[in-house]
Amino acid sequence: MKVSSFGFRVPSFILLASCILHLASNSAHAHLPMETEYAETLSKDSWEVRFHGGYMDMSNGENNWMKEQMYELSVGYGLTRDFSLYIQPTYKVKEMKMSGGVIMKESASGVGDTDLLARYRFRKKDREDGSCQQAILLGVKLPTGAWNIEENGTRLMDMVQPGTGSTDYSAGFAVTHRKGNFTLDGDVIYTITTENQKNYKFGNLLRYDLAGLYQIEDLYLMMELNGRVTGEDEVSGIGQDNTGGHQIFINPGVSYHILPNLMLMLSVQVPIYTDMNGEAQKTNYHAMGGLHWYY
Repeated sequence: MKVSSFGFRVPSFILLASCILHLASNSAHAHLPMETEYAETLSKDSWEVRFHGGYMDMSNGENNWMKEQMYELSVGYGLTRDFSLYIQPTYKVKEMKMSGGVIMKESASGVGDTDLLARYRFRKKDREDGSCQQAILLGVKLPTGAWNIEENGTRLMDMVQPGTGSTDYSAGFAVTHRKGNFTLDGDVIYTITTENQKNYKFGNLLRYDLAGLYQIEDLYLMMELNGRVTGEDEVSGIGQDNTGGHQIFINPGVSYHILPNLMLMLSVQVPIYTDMNGEAQKTNYHAMGGLHWYY
């Protein structure tokens, strides 16, 4: 499945998602940041739907780059006042160019993997003008994506496939502190990856994030700090050179209530610290936008 041109493409499930966005009641969950996880849970029997689209540019030289579009639909439900469940299917479009003596260029698009997330808030302390909350995060990524796409009888590289072909597991901790118009969110999450059927294993991931949001009527000004530490990829248990590394990003953004329960969210993530392993590709920027509906 090859992309003839790397243009903006909208899969059909995104159009379906946009049709279910309609007016309902307001909620306290409007402050959500773009990348940082948080401790606040949904109210019992309430729903939220988030659609995010992103464009990521990665490179390490003129002939070693990757461009990726990702579309994510997240549907959350409040099982109890302290326990929320989320399902997050994805769709990806990728294009990659590599030089290893011979220049190779590959591209693919298709359904990506699906994340399942459970958020359990074990502590909430209300204060006169805000609250302090802590939560445990548990997640699993299911290999629902296309990961065995071929071109002219040859399987494309694992990093170009829309899915990884592996089941991965995540665990972490999140905090949310609200005071007046200001909200501070933070998280630390570790993901353990597994091998797919082709014996390829993407590196384990440690992510840490901090986000500050300030509300001015219907406008939220956001500033995030996002850290990503990725281990080496492996093939049959052997570490692969020029994979993995550490990057820290600054991520300014804005959210705005275009309807009482519908928000438009925009941000641009750019690196402020990069320490990659060898010639591993680094992220140059990641532009994101989305809609957030809650009921």
